[in-house]
Amino acid sequence: MKKLNKIVLLLILVISIFYTTKAYASGSISAPSSVYTGEAFSIKLNSHAASWEYHVKASGAGVSCSINQADVSEDLSEVTKSWATSCTPTSTGSVTITLTGNWTNASGVTSNVTQTIYVNVVDRPATPTTQPATQPTTKQTTTRRTTQAPTTTQQVEETTTIPAEEPTTEVKGEEDIINPITNIKVVGYDIKFDANKYEYDINVGTDVTALYIMVEGENLEAANPGEIDIKDKDSVEVSIPIGDKTFKYIFKIHRLTYGDAESQNIIRGLTATLIIMCLTMVVIVCISVFVIVGLKKKTTDNTIIPINDVIIDNNNQNM
Repeated sequence: MKKLNKIVLLLILVISIFYTTKAYASGSISAPSSVYTGEAFSIKLNSHAASWEYHVKASGAGVSCSINQADVSEDLSEVTKSWATSCTPTSTGSVTITLTGNWTNASGVTSNVTQTIYVNVVDRPATPTTQPATQPTTKQTTTRRTTQAPTTTQQVEETTTIPAEEPTTEVKGEEDIINPITNIKVVGYDIKFDANKYEYDINVGTDVTALYIMVEGENLEAANPGEIDIKDKDSVEVSIPIGDKTFKYIFKIHRLTYGDAESQNIIRGLTATLIIMCLTMVVIVCISVFVIVGLKKKTTDNTIIPINDVIIDNNNQNM
């Protein structure tokens, strides 16, 4: 019985050490979700391991570039490394980026890594023509009145100035405005558009310098903002003119660094590890209970047999 308990404890300890050491080391790739044709973009390879061998290959939309890295840290401890390469698509379509290889953590546990991401390549939209604002004009009318007398003629000139009507611009927030916009898309991101919401938060990578925004609605193709520059900006305001009204939307930019993404990966890995450990412990406990019950039953059966033998022997003696 004591030997069985030791075996169960040893299994739990080995499983715990295996999953705990495996959760921290990592290797991953990142790239922008969407770019324009002819626009260069970067592929980043991030690693946290004691030794590693990575192969990154990008293909599609006229792109052919790669990253190959293999090395060991000086003292076999886990170190953070990153590499990057630049690619330029020559046609529209999708760029497929694949990471294969393996990494080894400080405990000597080696794991294979496979990851695939995609970059959407689209043509740069034509820049919409901006019509100059109409300046208010002043209209003058002149009325001539002639008064005749028997011997003299007098002319009187009257000038009346009528100001022209100034154009009016309506903005968001007025109750009498009906928003004709049915959806706003930011290419590569999900903002969950709401017709009554005019501020949105967007999480982007540190290498993203522009957003491409499209507007959906009846006859609103000409109102598309297109590419919006977000370089070194915490937020951008986008004005969408529709008829004589202008709808304004604010997009707050939140940039995720590699450390933030790595922390999220570690938390997700630890959570998954804890769940697996709990399930493993439940299975081990169930097996242990089953074995213990079986051993007790077997022991009880072995104890009864000699008693029956004794009773049978007594009967035989009486006979």
